[in-house]
Amino acid sequence: MRRLAHRHQLKQSGVKGMFGRLSVAIVILVICTVSLLSTIKSTSGPLPQSQIDVDALWDTAPSGGWRPSSDPRSEWPPPPTKTNGYLRVRCNGGLNQQRSAICNAVLAARIMNATLVLPELDANSFWHDDSGFHGVYDVEHFIKSLRYDVNIVESIPEIHKNGKPKKIKPFQMRPPRDAPVSWYTTDALKKMKEHGAIYLTPFSHRLAEEIDNPEYQRLRCRVNYHALRFKPHIMELSDAIVKRLRAQGHFMAIHLRFEMDMLAFAGCFDIFTPAEQKILKKYREENFAPKKLVYDERRAIGKCPLTPEEVGLILRALGFDNSTRIYLAAGELFGGDRFMKPFRALFPRLENHNTVDSTGELAKNTNGLMGSAVDYMVCLLADIFMPTYDGPSNFANNLLGHRLYYGFRTNIRPDRKALAPVFIDREKGRTAGFEDAVRRVMQKTNFGKPHRRVSPESFYTNSWPECFCQMSAANPADKCPPDNVVEILETQVNFIEAQSLSPTRTKNPPPLIGINTSSSPISPTSPPLFKIRPATAQLRRATVVQAPVTLTPASSTPTALHLSGELPTVTAPNCRHSLHGELATTPVLAEKAQLSSRRPCNSSLPGVPHQLSSRRPHSSANQSSPSAAASISGDPNSSVDHLCPRFPVPAPTSSSHAPPASVPVGSNHRPHPARSRVCPAPSRQAPNVGEAYCSSDPQLQFQ
Repeated sequence: MRRLAHRHQLKQSGVKGMFGRLSVAIVILVICTVSLLSTIKSTSGPLPQSQIDVDALWDTAPSGGWRPSSDPRSEWPPPPTKTNGYLRVRCNGGLNQQRSAICNAVLAARIMNATLVLPELDANSFWHDDSGFHGVYDVEHFIKSLRYDVNIVESIPEIHKNGKPKKIKPFQMRPPRDAPVSWYTTDALKKMKEHGAIYLTPFSHRLAEEIDNPEYQRLRCRVNYHALRFKPHIMELSDAIVKRLRAQGHFMAIHLRFEMDMLAFAGCFDIFTPAEQKILKKYREENFAPKKLVYDERRAIGKCPLTPEEVGLILRALGFDNSTRIYLAAGELFGGDRFMKPFRALFPRLENHNTVDSTGELAKNTNGLMGSAVDYMVCLLADIFMPTYDGPSNFANNLLGHRLYYGFRTNIRPDRKALAPVFIDREKGRTAGFEDAVRRVMQKTNFGKPHRRVSPESFYTNSWPECFCQMSAANPADKCPPDNVVEILETQVNFIEAQSLSPTRTKNPPPLIGINTSSSPISPTSPPLFKIRPATAQLRRATVVQAPVTLTPASSTPTALHLSGELPTVTAPNCRHSLHGELATTPVLAEKAQLSSRRPCNSSLPGVPHQLSSRRPHSSANQSSPSAAASISGDPNSSVDHLCPRFPVPAPTSSSHAPPASVPVGSNHRPHPARSRVCPAPSRQAPNVGEAYCSSDPQLQFQ
């Protein structure tokens, strides 16, 4: 009986324990259910609004104290008069693919201690344009701009053997894609020494972008942003278009990449009609390697170009309204006008280089590569630039890098992969919270601020930090080069030329005063074979003369400046690439200047017309910067804004043209009368692609 009673007691206690545990579980389940329901209820309501200040986007991005600078910061010997041979290249692809190939060609010539033959530009299969280097770029400026870096000739000269002239036949080679520096110092150099010249073809993406040598990377920037200057007639067209756009205030430029070639490359066919899909598939089969592409998969990972409607929806979500003026840089859009109608409904104020001029004067002069060049310049000078398919697009990649170097100008770069699910939800009818979802994605993007380059981002898209510097840098490698760097380089070039003309002179070159010589970026390779003709040396010894420019205060505005006087032949006297003696041959339409301490002064910003830009004046905690207008005498009603100077312009002094005291006494240095530590006032100068930054404050010197 006792045993049975004990068992009954245990059974009751077990039942009670089970009920207790079950009760606890039920309570926990109820709590979780209530919590989940409350969460669902809270998320079903409106999400917190993400805000983007549209007005701020019309301005430049914060620089963080960084300034563009592509001058050498360690020992950089000038090119010797004797080299290992001639380097000839054929740059294939479109205008901007050719542009990066030219930069690589100059660097390859420097690496091999070779004389560069003026690069050949392939007759483009898409534009059907065979203008060549001479038809697109300023050849004389290109050669003179790089006189401290490489020897350049327009063609391979004949050599004399046994008293008879003989042509050098280059050995043709096909470089590997993204070839390392070692390939050029071994395989290519060996053939150059054997044959006297090599011909590299094709030469698109044939030198690795990531090179562990900052001086090599800075040379690329000198070529891309200083030496490559479009022909004057291209700059005049760009000037005219920008002035007409600027006449009505701010404008945005969009590279709308929705042409047949890019759509075929991307493999995004499903949004087109069966007939259009057939055209795209045929184009892809003829021009690209076979590859199975699934539209839904490609779109989900951001590999499809944004449609015009998607571009308009992004801009509207950011806060731009239908009064926004937009310049479209685009070829013939595939699919006809049906893709443009939704975009035009959102933003009716659309322009391109054909519609800006109603007379058609510009349209008839903007064909082929010239049209692409004009589009490039207008996009470069726009207040905001938006590429719709950067990555595969050389046009967009180069522009993003150029605008970064130009002064951290605003770029809107949609994250196509992050935006894909947002647009897919909208297409399925889930439109609630669409604009806020777009803003949350776009808030994470970079709007033009300096940022570290992360693969697969191209060096030509982002040359920071190699081609930028800080006056007060924590890292010595980021410190701006010395003020007298140009004089140092000029002295070295003069010494080398003097040695070639008079071998009996001293063989000890003047010291590189003020430049860190702890690590020389280049050492001449092997005994050179060929000597550059004296004509090249004569070209490098071109002199410059400064014409007078006077400043007089304007009566109507105390802070305004009026300019009078002749055109100066050289601007920004202490700037690295403004010392090449280039003459302003074509006047530009008059401009207004906005003075501010925010932006580095650049009498002509790198690779761009210095006067064709508009920014609102900024204030600084350290220095006041009232807005001031500067107009050219004779055209006070101009609406084209002057980007530089943003520092107050000091009046020129008689001592401003004195050569720096740090130049070695007794050297071959010839003082440039125009060289000054102070930026000159805005001048009525032609759009000048190829000059550099300087400071209008003598205490804030930077290149």
